[in-house]
Amino acid sequence: ADPVTFEIYPDDHGEARASLFEDDGVSPGYENGAFRRTTIEAHGNEVVFGRPEGTWAPAPRHFVVRLHAANRSIKSAGIADNGAAQRIKVQ
Repeated sequence: ADPVTFEIYPDDHGEARASLFEDDGVSPGYENGAFRRTTIEAHGNEVVFGRPEGTWAPAPRHFVVRLHAANRSIKSAGIADNGAAQRIKVQ
């Protein structure tokens, strides 16, 4: 899917954490490392995508972040998924 959209609902301290686990969806290759796990952390208006683990590589795509604030406002930002650790400011 392109883009992959993350709906992030931070806690009262502006923090959130999750991980995205992906594989080919058809084979047991994940048992031998053919998967990709990416951590996602929100700290205030910054979202950090950790360096992915595993050997599976998805097709080129984009990540879209929708950050939901306690006052019901929603801020969005997007980046290209380049397979590396990345930081994005959500304004």
